[in-house]
Amino acid sequence: MTEAQKRGYRGEQVVAAEYRNRGCTICTANFRIASGELDLVVYDGTYLRFVEVKTRSPETAFAPSEAVDSAKQSRLVSAARAYCKAAKIEPGTPVRFDVAEVYMHTLRDYDINIIEDAFFDDSFVREPESKKKRFFKK
Repeated sequence: MTEAQKRGYRGEQVVAAEYRNRGCTICTANFRIASGELDLVVYDGTYLRFVEVKTRSPETAFAPSEAVDSAKQSRLVSAARAYCKAAKIEPGTPVRFDVAEVYMHTLRDYDINIIEDAFFDDSFVREPESKKKRFFKK
């Protein structure tokens, strides 16, 4: 494993631990399909979160989240659809796409910035049914 791979793997571990500390359940890690990969799939009790982890050294010139461009987002959405199908996720389950930035000083010294709801795709449900505004009376 290269140093970059070790750093990336460690970044995924620390982000998973952060979500666990927040009371979330890690559904899976490194879900792969031909066109891409989901680093983490997390359930927080309301939302199914697809988390892209970007790990960089603190000296990086650009924010790690800047690597999640429209092409990367498209691959993440495709992988999320495949995951929902494979895991038989109930249609209408609200989802979020989070990006976790990890600035790795050493393997044990790091800073995490989680960008919740970093982007969205209209093919998914954004809010739980109870939070949706009702515009028409029944």
